[in-house]
Amino acid sequence: MPNDVNSIQLVDSVAYLAGSGELLGISTNGGGSWMRFLTDTTTTFNCLAFDSPTSGWAFGLAGATYRYNGVSWVAFDSGIVGDLYSVVSDYAGGYWAVGSGGILYRFNGLRWIPFPTGYNGSFHSVSFLKPNYGLASAREGRSGASLGPRGRP
Repeated sequence: MPNDVNSIQLVDSVAYLAGSGELLGISTNGGGSWMRFLTDTTTTFNCLAFDSPTSGWAFGLAGATYRYNGVSWVAFDSGIVGDLYSVVSDYAGGYWAVGSGGILYRFNGLRWIPFPTGYNGSFHSVSFLKPNYGLASAREGRSGASLGPRGRP
């Protein structure tokens, strides 16, 4: 796979990767070989997150949102228009995504809900220590946002 790899995620014994030129791939043998998924986009994918080997998300430029169903990646109408750089499971059945425009997004099981923060820059990483306790980090000398109880920043 000659494309740039932007993200890799290990789930049990399965590895997934995402990158430029619509790159989404899977390895079931420890990275010995990779199978590339075909999608209906040419976007660059920046990040991946999974809660099981058959359920995950991939995000990319211009709000490109894809959901993995255990067999293929399917476009998901998230309503997100900005570039997304990081996505993570919150260990409580939800996901958080961050990116350009200073907005955090949380998946509630049905849709992605925006949480404006008042910050206009970009968040580049999000991580959770335990359910309902996470941090989003920004560049430009900003420390980011704390994600607390009940899914509120």
